[in-house]
Amino acid sequence: MKTRFLAVLTLLLLCLSIYAGGSQEESSTSAGTEAKAIERSVLVIAAPRSPASLPVLWLQENKPSEDFPDVKVELYSSMEAMMALAQSDDVDLMLMPSNSAATMYNKGFNVSLLNVFQWGGLFLSSTDPDCNSWEDLKGKELYVPSKGSVPDMVTQLFLKNNNLTIGSDLTVVYSNHAEIAQLLGSGTISYAVDVQPFVTANSESLANYHIISEYRIDWKNLAGEGVKMPGFCTLIKGNSCPADPEMVNRAFETAVKTIAENQQMSGELANKYINANANLIAKSISGFNFSFMAASDITADVNKYLELLYSMKPAVVGGKMPDEGFLYSNDKE
Repeated sequence: MKTRFLAVLTLLLLCLSIYAGGSQEESSTSAGTEAKAIERSVLVIAAPRSPASLPVLWLQENKPSEDFPDVKVELYSSMEAMMALAQSDDVDLMLMPSNSAATMYNKGFNVSLLNVFQWGGLFLSSTDPDCNSWEDLKGKELYVPSKGSVPDMVTQLFLKNNNLTIGSDLTVVYSNHAEIAQLLGSGTISYAVDVQPFVTANSESLANYHIISEYRIDWKNLAGEGVKMPGFCTLIKGNSCPADPEMVNRAFETAVKTIAENQQMSGELANKYINANANLIAKSISGFNFSFMAASDITADVNKYLELLYSMKPAVVGGKMPDEGFLYSNDKE
């Protein structure tokens, strides 16, 4: 059973073939102007091949209102593929981590952050029953995914906030999510930064596995009471989106709420489009922390998040703090 869980989870992280959406070919007898009109009536969304894409995959199958355009989702499996889609004139919206969105904006792309629909997503976990706080990591070996990544930077912020110094108080070893899951499963390691759906799988299969810190909850100790930790966001590209941004936000709000409240349906959707284990995604859906908020309501949350990451490693947000044009507002053309 443990081996089966790990195999399923590894599939979520491996790069798979890019989803082509639908056929790119229309009838050769179609008039050029007609084909162009049909093309622009479709809202094209680039999204990662991961559970973060569930809201837009739902929109691809369900029109939230009669006047909302059809949705076509283009799934990407790597940063290179994401950048290629970002440069395509056919893509209207993009889903990505909030810091990646800031980086894209700082690189000169004509984009704005339209909303954040997923929050936090990182967990400090352990199979040691005597480890129940950050302070209990003293003298331990903590496994963290991807040196220099956002999980690394945020973990370092939490360690510093709890008066722990890497090297003298604890050892940090860098790995990746799949390997960390395997090492926890074999009992080789006991302390790790984890993500969903690994957290749910490990909770079901590993003795004494428990969460020490859910980052989005402890974030207030770093950022201030009431300040939230942004995860995945929606970027709107340029001025050619075939749907009004406010209409898009209303559709996203409906989709995110539907995904969060319908675990079985979400699992089936994940299985259909990203080859994930439906039962596992259904069980872990609450841990993804899906919750919609428009850009106009989260200025302080996004700015504080980017400021803290910038203080650790400027390159993580594109080398500088984005200006006020980064967040979409009704006043923007």
